[in-house]
Amino acid sequence: MNSPKQAENFNSLLAECIQETMVSLLSRQVANAVYERLEKDYSISKDELPSHLDKLLLILEETFGHSVDVIGRAIAKSFYAKLGFDLSRLPREDLVYCAEKAKRMLKSS
Repeated sequence: MNSPKQAENFNSLLAECIQETMVSLLSRQVANAVYERLEKDYSISKDELPSHLDKLLLILEETFGHSVDVIGRAIAKSFYAKLGFDLSRLPREDLVYCAEKAKRMLKSS
């Protein structure tokens, strides 16, 4: 990601994957409640989430406990698939690490 436009596209795609996955796994109402909490507690809008994945994971963990790993993994899997990455390259780490790895993979390609 050598340009601001590439970074914007990366963030936009990641935000889209977060939205789609949360709605799919949790429902639109629950996803909206998570977004409202992020806005209220951290002043983070859903469009800003790619830059604040740690806060998203914190709220999801507070709400769903260890299920946060399943949610984060599903988001990462969707994101890697949309980027056209081989899912076997998806790290067994949290969403923050997966997003950073995706950035590095895009830079090197």
